[in-house]
Amino acid sequence: MRAFSKLTFAIVTLCLASAAPGWADKQSKQLSTPVLECSKVGEHTLSSKTDRVTNSKKSNDAYAVVELARNPADPSGASCVATYTLYLSQYSSNFRAVKTFSMPTRDGVGVDLLGFSDDSSKVAADFWWTAADYKAHRPVVYDLKSKVPRMDELSDQITSQLPACDYQEELKGVTDKGEVVIHIPSSSHVDRGCPDQGNWLLDSMTGEVRREQ
Repeated sequence: MRAFSKLTFAIVTLCLASAAPGWADKQSKQLSTPVLECSKVGEHTLSSKTDRVTNSKKSNDAYAVVELARNPADPSGASCVATYTLYLSQYSSNFRAVKTFSMPTRDGVGVDLLGFSDDSSKVAADFWWTAADYKAHRPVVYDLKSKVPRMDELSDQITSQLPACDYQEELKGVTDKGEVVIHIPSSSHVDRGCPDQGNWLLDSMTGEVRREQ
């Protein structure tokens, strides 16, 4: 019995060891950039990018980049220009920009790579900006079949339908239909009466939202 126990332990240890690298690699992916602050931009551009993510078919990879530079159109030097880019490749080669967006800002900016849909037909990112404790979202969905990117600004489409609890929105992924999955956790600003509001779906074509059934 003792020998059997040692053998069982060895087998379990070997299985965990062989599985660990894949699990650790997935957990270590940095799919969100830190905040780049306009107030910290000097003569040189600030830049940050996410790690790559691969679709389930192992046929495409994606990553996202955000850059922040002083605004040449602002003589006061108080504002910046943020440039976001979503990159896509086929079989890990020849990455190309499939969506680029620039905007003037005086606040902080960043990008989240939301990943691929389950059927690998869509890839999504969030081109966000933040000021104080407020975070604004611009989800981007790229259709690999039609090769068309779509970008919507998420304003109060969801929060206007909820109690006034200062809810935060967490973008989680994209569906096969191209809907962005948004989770609304319980409010951290109110002690009671502001529970978790579940998942919502943002239609990347119409900008309309609905509760996930």
